[in-house]
Amino acid sequence: MLAHFQRTGRFPWLGLLWLVLTLSSLGRGEAQPPNPAGGQPNAQPPAGQPASNAAPPAEEEPAEDPSATDDFNDLPLLETLKKPTFEELMNGPAVDWLVFAREHVLRVEPVVPRPRTVEQLTEQFRKAAPRPGQAESEASKKKRLAIRQLPVTLLEGEDREYLLDIKHIKSIVYHEDMVLEEIDNLLKGGELRKAYELLAALEERDSEWPGIGPRRDQILFVDAQLKLDRSQPEHALALAESLHSKNATFNGLPEIGRAHV
Repeated sequence: MLAHFQRTGRFPWLGLLWLVLTLSSLGRGEAQPPNPAGGQPNAQPPAGQPASNAAPPAEEEPAEDPSATDDFNDLPLLETLKKPTFEELMNGPAVDWLVFAREHVLRVEPVVPRPRTVEQLTEQFRKAAPRPGQAESEASKKKRLAIRQLPVTLLEGEDREYLLDIKHIKSIVYHEDMVLEEIDNLLKGGELRKAYELLAALEERDSEWPGIGPRRDQILFVDAQLKLDRSQPEHALALAESLHSKNATFNGLPEIGRAHV
């Protein structure tokens, strides 16, 4: 049974949309468990960390695909969205993209846990399942089903906090992965200073985010190449040595060494 949903004037379409998505308002006490249903679609995410495609427990019945309804027409398609610019990533709020089965996207504040959000919650859901032949109380079942409810916060509106069943999520494009993608673009364009700034901001946010290490190495390598192009071989060699100490097998290091000789 769904909790009461209150529409906001800012998002007149969200009421029906979230009703279809089996969202429950967080501000009305303990969240109600979703209607047992499964059927998370099998698909590889276009960017970011992939959502889990694990099948739901046997007692759950397939649910109607909510992204097939007209309510999703108000959400932008993934192919129409532009990734945030350098300025937006440096100065704007962090935003995650939740991608649904038919590539519709809902932009929300960063979700938790992260990364591998759906995978983590799915694993917790599996661990909470009763052993074969073991009876499960109604209270335990409600608590277990509630694990699949991901808290999400909309970017605008008065009522912004909801619970979304992870079975509806095809993939998540994380803010951090969009930063890494922009770093790659900046390095391709030779904009080393901006790449350094973005990497520093990302490391301050989460120094353990997957993919930071390879970008740090790539920045050192590109910097060394630029120093060689500017006839600064000593500086290039110092950067190459720093990179070698971190990653001795980095592709391209021998070329820098030969150029210095």
